[in-house]
Amino acid sequence: MWMNIPAAAEYAGVSRSTIGRWMDDGMVYHRLNHNNVRIHPDDVDAFIRRFKSGVDVDAEVAAIMAKIRRGKK
Repeated sequence: MWMNIPAAAEYAGVSRSTIGRWMDDGMVYHRLNHNNVRIHPDDVDAFIRRFKSGVDVDAEVAAIMAKIRRGKK
């Protein structure tokens, strides 16, 4: 079940502008064309879990990539 931004906002219990910020912050979404975005509920849930965990996923990925690069040298 894919949702548009208003439906995703209702699903998550947040405003439409919050969904827009989450998209800017890395929540997965699919753009069908310039005006049509679709978001899967699993992607909303995953973003909320990431946010609530307090884990800086980007920093963790960067650390893993640095270890991989060092191992390849």
